[in-house]
Amino acid sequence: MKDIYELLNDLDMDENEFEEMKVDEFEKNKVKKALKQSVINKNKARGWKRNVALASIIACLALTTLGLTFPTQAVSIPVIGDIFKFVGKSDIYDQHQEYARELNITEESNGIKVTIKDAVFDGYAVFFTYSIESEEDLGEEPLLVDSLDISSPSGGSGISTYEYDKSKDTYERRGSGGTKRIYENTYVGMQSIALGDENSNDTATVEWEIKGINIPSKQQEIRGEWKFNFPVSALDGEVYDVYDSVRHDAITVNVHRLLVTPLTSIVYIQQQSTRDVDRNKWDMIDTDIEIRDDLGNRYTGQMNDGGSIDAYNKLRVKTFELLDPNATKLYVTPHVSLIDWIEEEEAGYQIIETEEMVLDEIVIDLKK
Repeated sequence: MKDIYELLNDLDMDENEFEEMKVDEFEKNKVKKALKQSVINKNKARGWKRNVALASIIACLALTTLGLTFPTQAVSIPVIGDIFKFVGKSDIYDQHQEYARELNITEESNGIKVTIKDAVFDGYAVFFTYSIESEEDLGEEPLLVDSLDISSPSGGSGISTYEYDKSKDTYERRGSGGTKRIYENTYVGMQSIALGDENSNDTATVEWEIKGINIPSKQQEIRGEWKFNFPVSALDGEVYDVYDSVRHDAITVNVHRLLVTPLTSIVYIQQQSTRDVDRNKWDMIDTDIEIRDDLGNRYTGQMNDGGSIDAYNKLRVKTFELLDPNATKLYVTPHVSLIDWIEEEEAGYQIIETEEMVLDEIVIDLKK
C-alpha cells in the first residue's frame, strides 16, 4: 500500500476535466477568508480575541481530559500531500511529516482495511494519520464509530469517544480531523488525543478501536472490528519549570511549566478559586492565556482541559506554535472568565452572563 502522502501527490488532475459550479456567498467568503489568512505573517501582532466555547467547557467537567481540537484552516485541494491541511487542521503541525514515526499497522474487517500510517507524540498529545481502503463506496466523508484511549507510565490517561448527536442526527467526535475521500474507495484522516496530566512523558500507549463506519449519505452503518494498540515515544524537548502564580480576588492562576519540542510549545497552568467566588451566581470559571515574547511576537494556539477537579478548579494546557529561536523571555497573561449559563431543551447551553478579568503577566525566562 502506498504512503498517504504518495496517494495524495499521485492525484492526476486535468484542469479541463473540471466543471464550473455555482457557489453561494458563504462559500465565496470562505475562499476569500482563506486567501487573506494565507498571507498574514505569523509573527504579526494580533489583538486578543476571547471566545468561550461553552459546549467544550461543559464537556470538560464530565471528562478528566478531552482530545485536542485545533482551529480549522480552509483547504480544498492538497497541494503538498499534508494530511493535516487536507483534513482542515491548523498549521501548528505543519512539520508533522518530518517528525512522525512510520507505523503502517493494518487491520481488516468486512472487506475494509484500516491502516495507521504514522504518529507523533509531543509529550502531551498524540497525533496519527490513517488510510481506509474499501470494496464499496463509503461516501465523501464517512464517520468512524470508535473509542480512543491513551495512557502513560506516570499514570496519565485520556479518553475520547464517538457519540451520536440526536439534534444533528449524526456522529461527532472531539479530536478528530475527519475522514475524507481522496479517490474511489480510498480515504485518509487523522486522530488526536491528549494525556490528562501535567507530567513530562517520554512514552505513551494508544488504543484505538473502530466498531463501525457510518455513511451519512446512505443512512447506513457498516459494523466491524478494527483494533489497534501501539506505543509512541515523545519528541526531544526542553522543559522550563516555572511555578509562578498571579492572583486576583478569589482566583489564582499558576503557570507550572513550559515544554518546547521541535513541533510545538506547551504551557501547563492551574486554575484555582476559593469559596469567596459566588457559586450561586457563577456556574463555572474558565481560563485562557495570552502569550507573547520579548521580540513582539504573539502566539496563538488552543487551550485544552488537563483534568478538572470541579467547575472552578482545573488544570489547563495550551498548545501553540514554535517559539522564535531569538526570544529570551515569554510573557503569559491569564484571561479569566466567570460564566453563568442555563440549560435549554433545544439550544443546549446558553450563556446568560460573563465577567472577564485580566490578571498580571507571568514572565518565563528562556535562557538556560
